[in-house]
Amino acid sequence: MLTVNSSGLITAVSGGSATVSATVDGVTATSPTISVATTAPIITQAPVNQTVAVGQSASFSVQALGGGLGYQWSFDATPIPGATSPSLSLANVALTNSGTYSVVVSNNIGTTNASAVLTVVQQYLAHRYSFVSDASDSVGGANGAIVPPAGSAGGTATINNGLFLPGNQNGGFGYSGYVSLPGGLLTNTSSLTVECWVTQNQQNTWAEIWDFGNSGSQNFGLIPYPANNGNNMEVAFTPHGNEVDLQSAVAFPNGSEQYVCLTFNSATLTGDLYTNGTLVASRTFPDSTYIPGTIGGAGGTLENMLGNDVYGDWQFSGTIYEFRIWDGAVSPLYIAVSAIAGPGVVETNLTPTSVSVTVTNATELVGQSENAAVTADFNGAAGVAVTGSATNWTSSNTNVLTVDTNGLITAVGSGSATISTTVNGVSGTSGPINVPTSAPIITSEPADSESLLVGGTFNATVGVIGNTPLTFYWFLNSSSHPVSVITSPTLTIPNIQMTNAGTYTCIVSNQFGTTNTTPLVLTVIAPTPYQQSVLDLNPLGYWPLQETTGTIAYDMANGYNGTYIGGFTLAQPGPTNLIFGASSYSALFDGFSGFVDIPEGPFNITGAITIMAWVNLQAAPAHFTDVFAHGDASWRLSVNQNSPPQPGAADGSAPDATDTTGINPGDWHMLAYSYTGGVGNNLGVLYVDAVPVAFDSFTATPVGDNLDVWIAGAPDYGTSRLIPAEIAHCAIYTQALTAAEIRAVYKGESSAPVNLTIKASNGSVTLTWPNGMLLQAPTVNGPWATNNALSPYTIPAAAGQQYFRVQVSQ
Repeated sequence: MLTVNSSGLITAVSGGSATVSATVDGVTATSPTISVATTAPIITQAPVNQTVAVGQSASFSVQALGGGLGYQWSFDATPIPGATSPSLSLANVALTNSGTYSVVVSNNIGTTNASAVLTVVQQYLAHRYSFVSDASDSVGGANGAIVPPAGSAGGTATINNGLFLPGNQNGGFGYSGYVSLPGGLLTNTSSLTVECWVTQNQQNTWAEIWDFGNSGSQNFGLIPYPANNGNNMEVAFTPHGNEVDLQSAVAFPNGSEQYVCLTFNSATLTGDLYTNGTLVASRTFPDSTYIPGTIGGAGGTLENMLGNDVYGDWQFSGTIYEFRIWDGAVSPLYIAVSAIAGPGVVETNLTPTSVSVTVTNATELVGQSENAAVTADFNGAAGVAVTGSATNWTSSNTNVLTVDTNGLITAVGSGSATISTTVNGVSGTSGPINVPTSAPIITSEPADSESLLVGGTFNATVGVIGNTPLTFYWFLNSSSHPVSVITSPTLTIPNIQMTNAGTYTCIVSNQFGTTNTTPLVLTVIAPTPYQQSVLDLNPLGYWPLQETTGTIAYDMANGYNGTYIGGFTLAQPGPTNLIFGASSYSALFDGFSGFVDIPEGPFNITGAITIMAWVNLQAAPAHFTDVFAHGDASWRLSVNQNSPPQPGAADGSAPDATDTTGINPGDWHMLAYSYTGGVGNNLGVLYVDAVPVAFDSFTATPVGDNLDVWIAGAPDYGTSRLIPAEIAHCAIYTQALTAAEIRAVYKGESSAPVNLTIKASNGSVTLTWPNGMLLQAPTVNGPWATNNALSPYTIPAAAGQQYFRVQVSQ
């Protein structure tokens, strides 16, 4: 009938009568009988309408009188299973959760009901500071206040159609005046947007335009001129130490108004940074603790400031004209329109009044491609570049032009056509694009030269436009008979031999004419025992780095050539062993600017893999360095800065397998790493000189990346991880080589059977063998001496006997 709490609050819960008792100093007293009448339910507090952003939580509650109450919540008149309590909670809402939520309250006497509407939006404006005459929040009521300077010469912040921040290069918390915003300002957000229009007067190192923080280990701020990242603008995310920066390549200018917008999508943990409507930085963050609204816990951040930060750094000097916080991540279209509209307008209608589609060239040849550009006019903003927001791309004649989902137009046949697209329901169409008939026109020639080992794969490619069908006639040397007639622009010859060496040219033909390529000179090199041991295991790429001149780092297996860049020196001494041949070279990289860049190609390997390289450190690295790498999300061989330096390797997010013994500068070592693919313990193995020295385990398979491959550095770190070393014989395999196979490569042993063939003809004897070193002796028991001849080796037939054999390992 009745309940009573420790404070004496009595609540009627059902019909009937009861008393309430209490004890004071051992003396108990009881109330008179209290009667509770049973009535039909009466709602005393109904649920209220709510608007929330995608990804947030929503809740409704109802309060009612009457005994024996029961509850049933419904969504758009459909009962929600299990929703039978006075409150209803919805987590991580989506747009489809928008609608009417009603509750029926009932007992054995009667029923009643109430309802409320939930509106789910992609985002809504939560706070707006326009700084006309004060720091008031015209939307959310979270008004800010000017804080006087702590330093006598720090300068005062003022507001007059803009927030003027004096800033300083003295440092100290609040030395100059700034604006303080209420604490917990971001706690109701999951995804969010922070945007501002601002002019910087001078570049003050580490100064922050806006900062939400509690301390140096809990902080979220926009830094236009940091001391790192080449002084380019960045946003720092520091939820619990472990700072992760969203870094741009934009140097924030002085004296020019800039529109800066930061969005964070909590569903994908992706942060995007825009300046003046253009995306300048994007990254995915490690986990949900980096969601800005969660920094500082339930209470959020308490020191929220414009023109000051929690570190006491130099302060920002300039003027903020508009500052906004959105609950939810605004769209790129909104950002593009706002960049044109300026700080005085909040764009709420993103339906354009007109859409225009243009191309640079109104005439194309078959095979040519170009990107269409889309601009649109909006209320309050004209000529907005909206190509990235355009959808539903179509061609009026797909036999003449095709267009992909990004607006890339390709001419496929003669004729004329137009291209159309849609922006937020409004369509636009280009002018006519004409495609005349054309003989073949070469757009990219084959490489001037190529060097491959015997057994490698030769690929030569021609870039060409012109009416199809196209036929490619490939010729070797001065022969009038083609070695290949194909309809593909790429000539592929697997398992090349010495007889494939020479000069290749191609004639490209169609019904309207022909054209010739420039010559490509192919050099075929007989492999040393070491090189043959690498080739026997079918590498995806193999860069011996044996060049003596030029800037091309030849892939001697499949032609994925790289380019030497920066500080490098060729033809340096390589590993010393007969398996490397008479001339063993390496490339020396200076550790400051030198590396080899290999275009991404087929190297984004997320399954089984083996990578290897020979390295001779010139000095102990001053920092973590990479020998051969595709990026942290993919694979790498590395050497750290410990004493002595320790080799390591990893694939994806797995912790590095690190050799705790280390290697010394001045000594050559073969580093190798194999990963079997999949998830489990000790699936990755690091080898130093063919000895397994460390292992790593995988809780997830590598995600990979689309970066280039670097030798002597890492493509995702620029010049900050370059290694001072001589490097040679870098190879990559799409399989996990066994310990025995890695040892065979280290020793220069062939993994394939070797046959020495002797054939007599016309007074001479010819010896042939696939690989290895030819040995010669006067008797079957020796003494055996090295014969430096290459296969095939021909000698005159003479009286007497000579014995030959092939050495394939040391």
